[in-house]
Amino acid sequence: ILWSIFFLIHGHALFATHNLAGQITVERNDPSNPLSYTITLTTYTDPSEAGVDRCVANFGIFSFDQVTNNFQVVQEIFGVKRMNGPLIPVGTPDCGVDSTNDGIAVRGNVKRNVYKTDVSFPNADCYYIHYFDIARLSNIINIQLANDIPFTVVTQICIPPPLIGT
Repeated sequence: ILWSIFFLIHGHALFATHNLAGQITVERNDPSNPLSYTITLTTYTDPSEAGVDRCVANFGIFSFDQVTNNFQVVQEIFGVKRMNGPLIPVGTPDCGVDSTNDGIAVRGNVKRNVYKTDVSFPNADCYYIHYFDIARLSNIINIQLANDIPFTVVTQICIPPPLIGT
């Protein structure tokens, strides 16, 4: 945690990318449906460079097939709008034609961005929820070919089968 706080505060001084930190949380949202969840992505970014602000997020949901030893795409979710901060007017350059929220400044140029979406999983299983952002600044000195290496956040949720008789 201390390193996360250090990088959050001093990330720009270290010539890091515009993505400073990220987290995905998954919460059950319907007590009567054990397969219904809310996915929340929280990112901390420095969008001071043009073209790097993310007004929407895309998610991939995967399961692991133990027979083929490969990940299988379960669902792709596109265009989840940022939901925190003041509303951005339609037509803002980084955000396209849809209006969305602007995130909340937490310190200097660093913004906290929150994206939420509801999802119903197909069945009880373990799933991986994946977010990545391919736009990194090209002049990063501590990552070679930084604009070719995506910022990635992944979490896993395991949904148990229902108990018999419930």
